[in-house]
Amino acid sequence: WWCCSGSACIVHCRHGMSRSAAVAIAYLMRFRRMPLIEAFKYVRDRRPCISPNPGFMRQLADMERELFGCTTVDVQRYEDDRFGDIHNLALPRPGGAAQQRVQEARGAAAEDEGLL
Repeated sequence: WWCCSGSACIVHCRHGMSRSAAVAIAYLMRFRRMPLIEAFKYVRDRRPCISPNPGFMRQLADMERELFGCTTVDVQRYEDDRFGDIHNLALPRPGGAAQQRVQEARGAAAEDEGLL
């Protein structure tokens, strides 16, 4: 189901708010090496009504920790206000080793795609 580079893919669910958004965010995190907060913002900028359910958001935060060693979204705050401003959900930017892992992962993804 993976498309060739530059191709488009439609991801949908009943209302296009939770399941499809979570899949699109997970894809961006895994294959484009975007931190959760950036992937969420990218998808929401294109479809403002998205709101993955709290269980999906917890799973996305766990995935982010596995990929980058930290998370960028306050899941508890998200559960309290799923439709609020994304910037209010952001945790302080990771520093030190965690930030270095995010940058290394992004560099590796860019090299894989021939972007560097």
